[in-house]
Amino acid sequence: MPGIGAAAAVLGFVEAGLALGVVAYVLVMLASFGGVGSDIAGAVVVLVGSIVLSGLLLLGSLFLVRRSGRRLLVGATIAEGVLVLGLGIWALADSSTMAVSYADYPYDDYGYSSTSSGPGAAVVVALLTVLMVALALPVVRLALVAQPAVGSWLRTRPPAAPVWSAETQQWTAPRSGSGVVLALLAPVALLLVATIVVLSTAEDSVDYGIADGAAGVYGTDSEWSYLYDGGDPVAPPTSDDPEFEARYDDDAQDCFGGDLGACDDLYSETEVGSLYEWLGSTCGGREEFETYGSCE
Repeated sequence: MPGIGAAAAVLGFVEAGLALGVVAYVLVMLASFGGVGSDIAGAVVVLVGSIVLSGLLLLGSLFLVRRSGRRLLVGATIAEGVLVLGLGIWALADSSTMAVSYADYPYDDYGYSSTSSGPGAAVVVALLTVLMVALALPVVRLALVAQPAVGSWLRTRPPAAPVWSAETQQWTAPRSGSGVVLALLAPVALLLVATIVVLSTAEDSVDYGIADGAAGVYGTDSEWSYLYDGGDPVAPPTSDDPEFEARYDDDAQDCFGGDLGACDDLYSETEVGSLYEWLGSTCGGREEFETYGSCE
């Protein structure tokens, strides 16, 4: 077997094994912590696509070693390159969308100001670097397996020598060796089943380990956002108001008076969804978007 053909087969085996290992690790993390985010379709495409491609790479590499052909390995390699390129383009586009989102909103979901943060040149460079590295392996493998020497070696394959069968007492064609194929595909099939089970039972949102009702956590826009008045401070409830709570009144009054530290204290000590939490998170109604404890 030519050295370049052996190198292509080894790259196929190694890369398929690494990909299956990564998928197994991701599944363990999902099963342990739960949640795949809102884009469950994307998770299905990436995980299932990686598993199927790994199986094709294993078979293609085996067929090349057995001198049975190189078409499957070439096809799997091209499909891998297309998948990696597509994921890279999607990641770059997603980072650009994030940058626009940071520019549109003064604070993100965790309360950090976007005036000096957000995806920038460093993120784009990192994504491009990962993309180039990920594309290098299939490109190198394709260049190796497409060499004329590999094609000549495959075309000059001698016919398989017959073997003596004790049962029929005659020479017969050797068995195809399907056991090796089944051994290679067994972990692929198991991972595929595990992926379907894990993704079908995973929650649509990520669990960050924060108990229900904890102060300072918002899942959606506050019902009190209509009180925003162009940046003017919003007066806290009075004792006649049904929303009034005496234990929060001191911090609320200080926040209304301009003490931003009191606003942060008010946000952290109040209940989720309450008027007082909204007052603290918006720095007394001065901010249109919640700062989540970052007024000061």
